[in-house]
Amino acid sequence: IDLAVRKADWWNAPGDRLDELPALIERMRSRAREEGRAPSIASRVGVLLGDRPGEAETRLARRTSPWARIGLGPLGLVGDPDEIARRIELHRSLGVSRMVIGFSRRDLGEGVLERLAELVLSRSP
Repeated sequence: IDLAVRKADWWNAPGDRLDELPALIERMRSRAREEGRAPSIASRVGVLLGDRPGEAETRLARRTSPWARIGLGPLGLVGDPDEIARRIELHRSLGVSRMVIGFSRRDLGEGVLERLAELVLSRSP
């Protein structure tokens, strides 16, 4: 955070600490105010898009490896299209202006990027 505040235009928040994101953003902003700077914030999140409520959460629960869960914590983009849209708005409310999103290879092969664009991103301003 200190290096980003002093030198960077963007701060890429850690995807493995999404549960701490609000506190990390506040810490970064506090340090930025002290330095008279205002780096933009990007968050790194994973995507698990389900067609029905609960479907994506069930898939997430089956992932036992911590590596397979990075970016999919409480602020990850996990859920049906309505839930993912809600979580994107939550990131925006925290001051996030860009998101770096990750998908599993399996989901990419099954068209998740296209579904995300059609069902979620098409309704965002």
